[in-house]
Amino acid sequence: ISVTGVETCALPICVRAVEVRVALVGQARQSRIDLRLPLAFERDGGRSDVNLAGFVTVGQGGVGLDAKAVSEVFAVDDAQLLFALALAPGSAGTAPSAAAPTPAPFWSGFTGKVALDFRRLAYGAGQELQEISGTLRLEPNSFRLDEGRAVMSRSGEVKLKAELAFDGRAAEPYALKSDFEVADLEAGAWLLAPNPGHTPIVEGRFKATGQLTGSAREPSALL
Repeated sequence: ISVTGVETCALPICVRAVEVRVALVGQARQSRIDLRLPLAFERDGGRSDVNLAGFVTVGQGGVGLDAKAVSEVFAVDDAQLLFALALAPGSAGTAPSAAAPTPAPFWSGFTGKVALDFRRLAYGAGQELQEISGTLRLEPNSFRLDEGRAVMSRSGEVKLKAELAFDGRAAEPYALKSDFEVADLEAGAWLLAPNPGHTPIVEGRFKATGQLTGSAREPSALL
């Protein structure tokens, strides 16, 4: 199955798929979909792109994913918008009762991995990361980023691993834990960015490590 020229602007963002190719391979209790999905996101004059290629298996145990996502440029704001829309609680936009349990994570029924290969990741006011790589892994009760790596635009390299775990018995079932390391960070370049022409108060190259944790009832609250 091949579809070209797909476009939708129903959301606050226009999504254009230049070409969608789906090859179905049926088995006794499982179907395999070979997927080629180049997407372009346009919003407020900006543009993001991502090319998703791989295969999806559909069976009694759910949906399995083994794919790679490649992008020339992608904006964090676009990812956050799509993520927030997908995870908006309640079909009518109302929050669920505080006493109601969350029976399953938002990725329930999906397992697998997506390898990331992004050339540029834009965020903030003119900031970007470059040469982003890593692997997203979906498991029944966890959503992980393994071996995350990126080069910072001014100086330094970031290594990151993160896990969003789910416990349906907890009052705040989503728990985030991430560990990061920044190496070869040139302090002067970062301190001069908001005040060009001034002498930085600190100069030198540094290494920093840290951990971020948090929990919430809805994963969008952790963005």
